Amino acid sequence: MDTKQKKMSTSSGEDMGTLTWPADELETVERCPVCGSTERIVLYHDLTDRIFFCAPGKWNLYRCSQCGCAYYNPRPAVQTISLAYRTYYTHSSPTPEKTSQPSLLSTICSSLSRGYCNWRFGTNFPSSCVLGVPLMFLFVRKRREVDRSFRCLPRLPCHAHVLDLGFGDAGFLLRVKEGWTVSGADLDPVVVAAARDNGLTDVREGGLEAFADRKSYYDAITLAQVIEHVHEPRTTLEMAYSMLKPGGILWIDTPNLNGPGHERFGRHWRGLEPPRHLVLFHRQALINLAAEVGFTGFEDLPFSADIGYRFRASTAVERGVHFVDEPDVLSEADRVLVARAEARAKTDPNARDSINIMCRRPG
Repeated sequence: MDTKQKKMSTSSGEDMGTLTWPADELETVERCPVCGSTERIVLYHDLTDRIFFCAPGKWNLYRCSQCGCAYYNPRPAVQTISLAYRTYYTHSSPTPEKTSQPSLLSTICSSLSRGYCNWRFGTNFPSSCVLGVPLMFLFVRKRREVDRSFRCLPRLPCHAHVLDLGFGDAGFLLRVKEGWTVSGADLDPVVVAAARDNGLTDVREGGLEAFADRKSYYDAITLAQVIEHVHEPRTTLEMAYSMLKPGGILWIDTPNLNGPGHERFGRHWRGLEPPRHLVLFHRQALINLAAEVGFTGFEDLPFSADIGYRFRASTAVERGVHFVDEPDVLSEADRVLVARAEARAKTDPNARDSINIMCRRPG
């Protein structure tokens, strides 16, 4: 094992902060990756990886004075960013499909759920029952759960083509693969191999460029907690635009720099995740960027109560414990903050801890 490999194998968060990222594997960011402005202020000095404790180095986060987004400078180069993902959560295997014989009740519930999905999302699930449609409107909590599992997408054409960028553990693709024709791209060869082992055939290693041959092909492209990880978000959105059919849907979910979590925790906010979250947006800046690329018809997705989760995760960062060992109990003061923040977020999408929007390629 060479010197660099020994450095990368260190598991202590404190050690990660004392080690440095190889200087020849860093790149300088002279302009804001979102708007191109050179005017900026330092938001935080010397941030370290206190989420997964695997990325060495200290990182400076700047906030653009023009668009209000934040970005790291310097940052890991494209060819070495994988060093920051050695113990990332996406290395877990996709959820295996159940092979045991389902019970009669389970079969009936699945048939009803599939019937609702075919009506609601334009999927093509077999063994479905149309009675699931009215029944789902009686069981509101279950209906919302199903809608969220399909990312609250609108109804798509039958046999729709859907691409998930940065599919991670492939949970979304596995849920919808029988109803839609699915594709997936991910930079991590580990999760790509795991997805193939679990029966997903059209998955490729890389970003959207891995499917660049498919112009005007997809009915929907989804980016769940992904756009903050890419080096050039404008280029990513431009590629998505070219790959969508006219009228196709772009779905994005990303941390909100102007949300209650960052306001409360500052440099300890879970959403900063140095150095993996290369660019951090607020809602209007993301909408402006997508509009400049050509997208229209912006729509905020239904509110999902993730503020409490992010507060707990940020508390773990603040206390210096591992992300998976986050405290189960918030302080009374933070409980009050969460309740107030969630009440506000239900009516004000700018006040959510995540930005979750849909837009369309015109046509």
